[in-house]
Amino acid sequence: MKNMKFKIESPEHSEAIQKELFRLGYFWRHSSTKIINLMSSYIITKGGRIFWSDSSYVYNSINSTETTLEELKLMQNESK
Repeated sequence: MKNMKFKIESPEHSEAIQKELFRLGYFWRHSSTKIINLMSSYIITKGGRIFWSDSSYVYNSINSTETTLEELKLMQNESK
């Protein structure tokens, strides 16, 4: 699974990203696929798990691909 990071624009944006990640098989670090942390600033994936952060330092220091919701949706379409 690809390691990615997302800058969150709004609670709706966060929800849409989470839904797409769940469809691709990602899950929150505690094995949940429930929509949570809608107000966080960043979502990060690593090893199939989803993490959130409000720290720009953490976001910028993570060596993952910065990805948009549109790119994530394309991954979903490619996996069909």
